Amino acid sequence: MRLRGLVFLILVHCGSGLMGQGGGVVSDWKGVSFQEALRQHKIGLTRPELIAALRNGDAEVRSLAAAQLVGDQVTEAIPEIAKTLRAETDGLARVNIAKSLALLGSREGTNTLKSICNDGHAKGHHRLLAAGDLMDQGDESCAPSVLELAQQTQEVDNRSTALSLLPRFQKLSEKDAALRKQLLTQSLGDTNPFIRMTSGFALSQLKDVSVIPGLKVAIHNERNETVRLSLQRDLAALQKLEEKNSVATPK
Repeated sequence: MRLRGLVFLILVHCGSGLMGQGGGVVSDWKGVSFQEALRQHKIGLTRPELIAALRNGDAEVRSLAAAQLVGDQVTEAIPEIAKTLRAETDGLARVNIAKSLALLGSREGTNTLKSICNDGHAKGHHRLLAAGDLMDQGDESCAPSVLELAQQTQEVDNRSTALSLLPRFQKLSEKDAALRKQLLTQSLGDTNPFIRMTSGFALSQLKDVSVIPGLKVAIHNERNETVRLSLQRDLAALQKLEEKNSVATPK
């Protein structure tokens, strides 16, 4: 997420993953605005009340308070948010608060996100959230960690998230780009249908028409109708791109 003058996008994670998207100075938390979520916790919305809420015993409240301070563009709150971050022991809240701090322009927030995504002892879910938050800021330093999780994690949700993040990296080395393509292509044959669908879509997002033959094979072998239809859409998108490229560069 990037802070751009008076208008920015803020997204906060909740326990089940990424929740809530919105523009402007407010967004969602589990389907309600940050303000409403704070009110439900009986937290006031004035600047002093939000800063006090950073010390609340509920990790969710601490995350919401930090996010709302970002929404209100209270850069003066950076020291208090940083203090909260240093004391935070809840893994998910740590990601959320680090993101809020980064959105306010603090290097400490960005560095904490990097530390989380590269921490092999942290939960894979939290590492991937931190990696995604960094990419939203144009920081691709967590690419090795995402590639690692795409290969090693056995949890379907985490592996799917890692695979879906891979196309977003624009500055991979030639070796890592080849590994990304290999991982996504191999995952078309995964035993889990959700992984197969995620891989097909990710391949279409790479905009690399060289994967078309592999997609055709996967479609031919696919027995799940929902997955097959999804892969066919991905194939069609790449074939359209291939056709466009051939028109643009006539023989």
